[in-house]
Formats: sequence, C-alpha cells, structure tokens
Amino acid sequence: MTDRYPNNRNWAVLNGVTYGATLRSVAKTVELAHRGETPPPDDRFVYNERYSVWTLQVPMTECEQVYTASSRAFYAGHLCQVIAIGTDGNAQLYYLEGNRGEAERLGFEQVDPGTHAKTVPVRELHGYYEERRDLLFDGWREQTFPRETAATS
Repeated sequence: MTDRYPNNRNWAVLNGVTYGATLRSVAKTVELAHRGETPPPDDRFVYNERYSVWTLQVPMTECEQVYTASSRAFYAGHLCQVIAIGTDGNAQLYYLEGNRGEAERLGFEQVDPGTHAKTVPVRELHGYYEERRDLLFDGWREQTFPRETAATS
C-alpha cells in the first residue's frame, strides 16, 4: 500500500506546507502531523520519539487550507470509495450509492450497517478521481455572506 494514494484522510496546509491532519471539531482546532526525524519548518512542532512523528495543534483558521480527501472510482458503473490498493493489483472498495440490493447483486458484503465492501482487480475500476471537501468553506461563507435573521430583516 502507498502512503498517499488512495487518499482517504484529512489534510491541512500551514505556511505553505501540507500535513496530515486530525480534526478536533469541538475546539475548532486541527492537529498536524509530520513523520520522520527531520523537523518541519515550523518550530512549534513537538517531536514524539515513540511514534517518530512531529505534532502541532493549531486553530483551523490559522491554516491556509483544511480539507478532507477521498479517492473515488466507478466499479461496474457504480460509484465507490477506494479504500486501499494492494501490491497484488486488487482494490478494496466501499459501495457509495446507498442501494443495498444493488450492492449485494454486485457482490459487495455488508461490513457495518449501511457499509458494503468488496475487493476487485484494480483494472476493473474506471474514472478514478479524488474528491475534496474544503472544511474552512462554511466559516468563510458565513463570514462573507452573513445570513439575515428575522430580527434584522
């Protein structure tokens, strides 16, 4: 398996550098992670020797970008999330279209309520792409285009 693709995780850009990120939505902060012994350019990162990772927790608004990325592809004409691609040439998929009967007809097995998974040869996938969701967008929109309340209209 590769570290970067398929991509199904959160990312944040701080001072032009992209880091893997863990969201702390209640506090509206993000914990950034930088692997390896070489320190990242921001000297606020703290090194954890046990896990060989540098971490830093900052407010989400301090980042230039915070987004979630998800690898997608079509299998037999149906939209799926690509969870992993193995060195054996097989891809692990989640069925995304919400039709349980169709998922089961295609050979997907239910692994959790509402989640159907299947492993297929990667050559059977088409239209592979990465979907990104900007996690700072809603805050920007509310700040830029505030909603009028009943009291102000």
